[in-house]
Amino acid sequence: MARSILLLLLFAFVYTNNPAQAAKARDVLGQNRPEFSLPDLNEKIQTPDNWKGKILVINFWATWCTPCLKEIPMFNRVQSEYAPDGVQFIGIAIDNKASIQEFMQKTPINYPVLYGVKTATKLVQEYGNDAGVLPYTVFIDAQGIIQRIAPGQLKEKYTRESIEKML
Repeated sequence: MARSILLLLLFAFVYTNNPAQAAKARDVLGQNRPEFSLPDLNEKIQTPDNWKGKILVINFWATWCTPCLKEIPMFNRVQSEYAPDGVQFIGIAIDNKASIQEFMQKTPINYPVLYGVKTATKLVQEYGNDAGVLPYTVFIDAQGIIQRIAPGQLKEKYTRESIEKML
């Protein structure tokens, strides 16, 4: 809990007091999504090309991040509703496999979960998050262009509006 509060305070400080960080986040908007390859929980390497032509909602999270965990039930609902429209959520956990699997025994996730610590940390920076704030969500249209970024815990209304704008 204390770690989550610290991360939120860090986010607020960095984004309100660091124009360079805010500029970095804006720099990725309208750009092609960075490429990556990360393992899923079955150790199969996944790349964004596996979901080519779909609207992607990539959520960077961790099991120790309370706001991250609060988003997951909402993401499950929205994923189920929008999957027929070509929307694919992808969770990228900046965490270890054992912690993720333990969490998912209590809270199943109905979308792909990829993981890594060093690789995922570097990747979240490539997606415009130099501050390392979690959760951090990126909305990517079907052509692979970053349309929105959202640091911090998302509300369902904002998530749905972001998806609807890309349909």
